[in-house]
Amino acid sequence: MGKKLKFRDEQVAEDIAKKAELGWMDVEFMMYGCAYLDPAMDKVFYKISSREEDIYEFMRSSKGYGFYPSRMMTLKQRYAVPTGAKEYITQKVKLQLAHMLQDAYPKEFFYLLYQFAEENTCDSAASWLWKKAETLEDGLDGFQLICFARELEYYFYCHMLTKESYHQLHHWLKNEIKNLGEHSIEKDKYEKTIYGIAYIEGDRIKYLSDVQQNVVYRKLFSLEERGCVFTPIYKNTYWYSSCNGSSEIISGFKTELQKYFKMEYLYEIITIRNAAKRVTAKETFQDIIAESKIKYGEHAAVTLKSYGNRWGIL
Repeated sequence: MGKKLKFRDEQVAEDIAKKAELGWMDVEFMMYGCAYLDPAMDKVFYKISSREEDIYEFMRSSKGYGFYPSRMMTLKQRYAVPTGAKEYITQKVKLQLAHMLQDAYPKEFFYLLYQFAEENTCDSAASWLWKKAETLEDGLDGFQLICFARELEYYFYCHMLTKESYHQLHHWLKNEIKNLGEHSIEKDKYEKTIYGIAYIEGDRIKYLSDVQQNVVYRKLFSLEERGCVFTPIYKNTYWYSSCNGSSEIISGFKTELQKYFKMEYLYEIITIRNAAKRVTAKETFQDIIAESKIKYGEHAAVTLKSYGNRWGIL
């Protein structure tokens, strides 16, 4: 008599049971990464992490190191992992993502990106930031300085502030923080940090806030790809005594966000962007994006378009 046929679900259940007995676990691996060129070493590197926010943080801060990273790429894989082998498979998935990034972003693409980066830097935000610095000196507090620091980074990131002006303003900021002295924060039982941005969609101003920074980053980079105008990230940390106070904290943050980022604030960003003098014409850059898509692929074209939007070329 032949072997009894088993239904697929029964066979899968048996296989899982056997693997469990042997110490195997079914694990999902999610990796995030980007590629970037280090011009000093003339070498492309790959920043990869299992934490989405790590890559977003690197992408936002890389301008300070002279890097222009690609857009984020993700890879999700599921493996049956034997006991003690999780770290090995983690490295394996990271390597897979690194190879994907290597295929999508050859070194020649970054040479092209750096060429446009050097040609399209201006100082259109400098006068606005210096005027704001003067107003802050009249009634200075620590939170205003933190907001100013984010605005400084934002305009430097958008190539609307030269390196010289950035360093001068950063020097002023450091001195003001030093003059302000240390202020102790009254802490409590619970702590919550909230992040938010404002942006223009159509002819309306919209707001996004979340306790997860990567949610705000994800929206920010999506807006950048679409060429939308958005603000620097607004952030505040709160301490409270009761777990019931969380909803009040979130509501209060949304009020703060709308008070700080009014439509006039976004109009200032638009004015500064429009005042930026770019070497590369919009039509020329659009042609370069189209050529890059043919030569390097979709990922490279999207990255180039995002930088064009960020720098105010498109």
